[in-house]
Amino acid sequence: MNLLRLQAELVDLEQQLIDQWRLDRTASAENEDNNRDAEDRRLYGLDFWHMRECMVDGKHSTINNHARSYNTRTISRVGSATVAALSSTLPTLAILVLYFVKDMVTRLGLIILFTTIFAFALAFFTDAKKVEIFSATAAFAAVEVVYVGSTSAGGGGN
Repeated sequence: MNLLRLQAELVDLEQQLIDQWRLDRTASAENEDNNRDAEDRRLYGLDFWHMRECMVDGKHSTINNHARSYNTRTISRVGSATVAALSSTLPTLAILVLYFVKDMVTRLGLIILFTTIFAFALAFFTDAKKVEIFSATAAFAAVEVVYVGSTSAGGGGN
């Protein structure tokens, strides 16, 4: 009789341990979900964009709660628009800034800065070869130097 009662107590204890393990596991998962929720709230702007713009065949392109699948065409369009904006803005911005700077040493420093930004933009946003990046960067720097050489250091034309 005592043996049966001891066996029943052991089964009960085993069940309590299993229940506690499941409870701990659930609490750990909920804590992890709370951490992810906080991260998701920080990325709300991107998630809003995802829900609004990134739909495939009229359905959201969500793989699961934390991974997204985007339409390749949409990504390509955003990349092309970024490159177009950067390629038209950077040379114009460089000339505009150089126009208003009066000190020649500062102008030369800005030429170095803008040329470096231009080279990094080419390397990052295009599939250009090293020699193409070098050639385009040299041409960009040459245009800036010719502009600076043709204007007075007083911030305008002759």
